[in-house]
Amino acid sequence: MFWCYLFPILLASLFFFAFNNLYSAEDFETIPIAYDSGGAEADAFKEVLSLAKVSNDKLMFDITYCDKAKAKQLLADGDIEAYIVGSENPVLYIKENEMNETMTKAFLDNYKQMSGTVHTILKENPNAINEGLMDDVMNYDEFVEEVKNEKKPDQTLTFFYALLAYTCIFAANWGLDEVINIQADLSGRGARMSVSPINKIKLFLCDLMAALTAHMGSLIILFIYMYYIIKVDFGNNLWYLLLICVLGSLCGLTLGGTVGIWVKKKAEVKEAILTLI
Repeated sequence: MFWCYLFPILLASLFFFAFNNLYSAEDFETIPIAYDSGGAEADAFKEVLSLAKVSNDKLMFDITYCDKAKAKQLLADGDIEAYIVGSENPVLYIKENEMNETMTKAFLDNYKQMSGTVHTILKENPNAINEGLMDDVMNYDEFVEEVKNEKKPDQTLTFFYALLAYTCIFAANWGLDEVINIQADLSGRGARMSVSPINKIKLFLCDLMAALTAHMGSLIILFIYMYYIIKVDFGNNLWYLLLICVLGSLCGLTLGGTVGIWVKKKAEVKEAILTLI
């Protein structure tokens, strides 16, 4: 009962707290770094760093300009996340390998790749700048057409859909239990049913329908919790989603029943094989 009713709700709550506002630029904190230009008067990377933004009104980096010795001290004191020594090949120094450091390194790697591409082209064609090289380098071709609508895509919905599918798979345990409970050599209930005048097929189908109803109850409770309590936006086609949940529950019951019928072993072996599947 816990794994079918309470565990999915617990996972949904964890997903909500983990992914809430994950892609919100307002929650991004500007990364404090230091930069040593090495005394160079013209430093293209220095200008790129100062202009980098995560949104129209929020800079990506809070830069302290100093020499390498001062930057090293600031890093050791925890006042900055990283420092960069500028040159033709800028070098990044970090103290820990966390999110901000990874983002800074990705930014630097992207700059190096872009800069290397430009230098290679200019060696082959010095007039490339006049021919629109920079426009071509900064132009990113899109091969997917974006359809504009009122809602923005939410990548975290994948996890909540996966949770619904995961809950549907739990129906396999219900299907396996119903098969075990009707076999006289595997359970006491099955032994009692074998001597009763009731048709076993009818009784088995009734048990499966009861299991399906109980399992669908867990899915409905989970759906109500996600849609109305933690406000997961599943869109407008909710009836299709509920239909898929019913089909998923039926598939789960069928999977468990199939394992229970085909595997001619003890109940514990059947459960172990179902768990592996």
